[in-house]
Amino acid sequence: MTEKSYCIAGKILWVDLTTGQCKTTPTTDHARRLLGGRGVNWNLLYHGVKTSTKPYEPDNLLIFGSGLLTGTIAPCAARFSVDSKNPFNNGIGSSNSGGHFSSELKYAGYDHVAIRGRAKKPAYLCVDDGTIEIKDACAIWGKTTWDADELIKEELKDEDLQIACIGPAGENMVRSACIVTNRARAAGRCGLGAVMGSKNLKAVAVRGSGYLETRNPRKFMELVDCAWEKIRESQSHREL
Repeated sequence: MTEKSYCIAGKILWVDLTTGQCKTTPTTDHARRLLGGRGVNWNLLYHGVKTSTKPYEPDNLLIFGSGLLTGTIAPCAARFSVDSKNPFNNGIGSSNSGGHFSSELKYAGYDHVAIRGRAKKPAYLCVDDGTIEIKDACAIWGKTTWDADELIKEELKDEDLQIACIGPAGENMVRSACIVTNRARAAGRCGLGAVMGSKNLKAVAVRGSGYLETRNPRKFMELVDCAWEKIRESQSHREL
C-alpha cells in the first residue's frame, strides 16, 4: 500500500502544447527530497531540458510550482514559483508571485504544471479539477492582463477563476515581460512572461474543489497559532 502524503495534491501535470497531449506523474517522486515549489521545479528543469535548448525554443519547459504549505492556513504560504530557461543569460530563470493561484492549483489536484511545446495559434490552458483543456485564445491575444483576466472569466462563467496571464509584452517576447496573477501580482523576474509568449500561451486558468490534509491537524493548528503569535509580537508588526 502506498503511504499517504500530506500537504501536497499528489500530481504533476505535464502539458505539451505542440501535440495537445497531457499526462500526470506523482509529486511524491520529488517532494520527499525537495519539498516543493522552486526545488521541484528546478529538478524537473534539470532532467527535462537539454543544456543546448534555448529559452524560446518549444523544447524548453515553463513550470508553475506551489510550495509545500500552500493551500493550508499556514501564514505567508500563498506563493508559487515559475521556472524556466532565462532569456537574459540562457541559465535558470526563477520568479515567484503571491495571490490565490497557487492554492487553487493544489485544490484542483496538482502541485506543479510543466508546459512544453508551442501552440499552433494563441491558446490558454484551463485546469478544472481533473479536466484539462487547451482553449483558443485568439480573441484575447493582444489584450492587457486585466482585460484577458476578465474575458476568460466571462467565457468560462466563473468569477472565482484564478488566472496567470501575459500581456502584449509577453506575446512579443519582450525580455522583461511578467506573468501576472489576480491582476495585481506579478512574477516579474527573468522574463518568464516572454517564455510564456514564445509558446503562444496567453494564460493558465485554474479552479479546484479539492482540499489538503495534514498528518496531525491538532499539532498543525498549534504551530499555526504559534507562528501568528510570533508575527503579532514582531517589531515590524508593532510598527504598522
